[in-house]
Amino acid sequence: MPKEDYLSKQISQLGFFLKKALEKLLKQNNETDLIQSVLEINQKLQEELGFDLTILETISEDMLIVFLEQHPQFSEENLETLADILSVFKSENFNRKALLIYNHINAKTATFSFERNAKIESLKLKL
Repeated sequence: MPKEDYLSKQISQLGFFLKKALEKLLKQNNETDLIQSVLEINQKLQEELGFDLTILETISEDMLIVFLEQHPQFSEENLETLADILSVFKSENFNRKALLIYNHINAKTATFSFERNAKIESLKLKL
């Protein structure tokens, strides 16, 4: 049981961090603030998971989901928040990867989300 409690705690902590990171990114008004936020997110991701946005940027689309599934802290909710973060950037690469994550969540869960579906449609228009 203690191992399950520890994993639950890690999942919750990652979810909290990802939500705060997304809020911070959405509030940025200029490029300097955005760069600082990305640096902070990278540092925290590196501390918590051993990788950062640079790894997500360079990993192939074919390996993205496999890579993320190797980290049990990524619940469906945390994966969706990560996809939300990736979709904030003006990078086509990150937007494609966010779309992959959203589609993976849709395939993995039996729960339909209108909000997630709207995010998918929005990304498809961007791409």
